[in-house]
Amino acid sequence: MVQITINGKQIEVPEGTTVLRAAEMAGIYIPTLCDHKELTPYGGCRLCIVEVEGGRVPMASCTLPVSNGMVVKTESDSIKKSREFILSMLFSERNHFCPFCQVSGGDCELQNAAYHEEMTHWPIQPGWSNFTVDTSHPYFILDNNRCILCRRCVRACGELAGNFTLSVAERGAASLVVADTDVPLGESTCIKCGTCVQVCPTGALIDRVSAYQGHDKSLTEIKSCASAARSAVRPRSWYATTASCASKVTGKARSIMACSANMDGMILSQNHASASPHRKSARTAYLKLFHGKKP
Repeated sequence: MVQITINGKQIEVPEGTTVLRAAEMAGIYIPTLCDHKELTPYGGCRLCIVEVEGGRVPMASCTLPVSNGMVVKTESDSIKKSREFILSMLFSERNHFCPFCQVSGGDCELQNAAYHEEMTHWPIQPGWSNFTVDTSHPYFILDNNRCILCRRCVRACGELAGNFTLSVAERGAASLVVADTDVPLGESTCIKCGTCVQVCPTGALIDRVSAYQGHDKSLTEIKSCASAARSAVRPRSWYATTASCASKVTGKARSIMACSANMDGMILSQNHASASPHRKSARTAYLKLFHGKKP
């Protein structure tokens, strides 16, 4: 175990833990954009920078491993000023018109980070880029105008889905997320799992069904298994198969809005999954969403 001090609070964490995860364990908030607990630390957005005693410059806490006796400050005046500048750059680089975005008002991590820094505007003139919105996919929409190039979707497609459909093309301000060899998303090798949509911190990737239908906090979330989610979408078919991943069924007002991966759920193996629990879980999910009652 390693002892460190964050904002005057002494904590003990396992060796190899990053400063960001150590802060989370201590209940200390550090804003992030490119970081996701299920993905390999990337350190691209630099929003999670912190001051380390003895360090020459601020460091990204998501990739910085703890060391014994480390003293960290997350909310100094210089750090807050640097974060505000980083956010101003991110907002000005693309067309972030918050009032028209479907994740605005609580579901956008970029907007939430700005509010945390008490920002109401950004002083830098936007670049007014004009990226084509890809609506070729039957389930998802890709809008590079709202992308912050955190590469969460790219990493999730490779690390979690194992499909490697998404990548980043071009350089600098012209960089954009593309599918395969820059083909329309609907014509790509996408397997329609929705992992990229789930990890996107902004409105760059949205779901066609649930878009503009309400915020996450107003939805009903039911943790289940993969077969249960399938059965809930097709309530007349109460079939059950073995599950290999956990999932979430999310709905509102007698309609299912989305079925997505459950990052906090239990992973069921084929050796432990049985038909009866699947049927019961699926029926429970359906009745809760559409009838507001238990079976």
